[in-house]
Amino acid sequence: MNRTLSHYFVLVVMVVMLSCSDDDDDASRTDLLTARAWIATKYEIGGAVADVVECSADDVLAFSKEGKFTITVGALACDDDEKDLQGTWSLKDNDQVLSMTIDGVTNEGTIVALTSTTFKLKTKSVLTEDGEVIGVFDDLYVIYTAK
Repeated sequence: MNRTLSHYFVLVVMVVMLSCSDDDDDASRTDLLTARAWIATKYEIGGAVADVVECSADDVLAFSKEGKFTITVGALACDDDEKDLQGTWSLKDNDQVLSMTIDGVTNEGTIVALTSTTFKLKTKSVLTEDGEVIGVFDDLYVIYTAK
């Protein structure tokens, strides 16, 4: 009798676990990207995690289903001439690569994780100082949180 109850218990637990699905499972990557605005909260380079610089921490990235995106500068600008940006976006390579174009310049990144609350993008970054390249990071991860 105990074995029958054990099997029944395991069966019930399995049915409950399988019937509880994450809402993200049914949403496409386009739906997840466009459902909310995003704020960059962390950078990860070479395994080290760092907070986003304060002047960028309140900038908002928003995607539309029509293939457009905006980056709205928050109250704290990084420099005097910083302005809101607009461009186009698309998903490529089986929705694994995010392609973003501003003023004819295209940047791409690999979507590492995407849920309704978190978005992690692997990209390449060029670090400049006074207009000169001082570093290139092939594995820069930007971690966004839904606003």
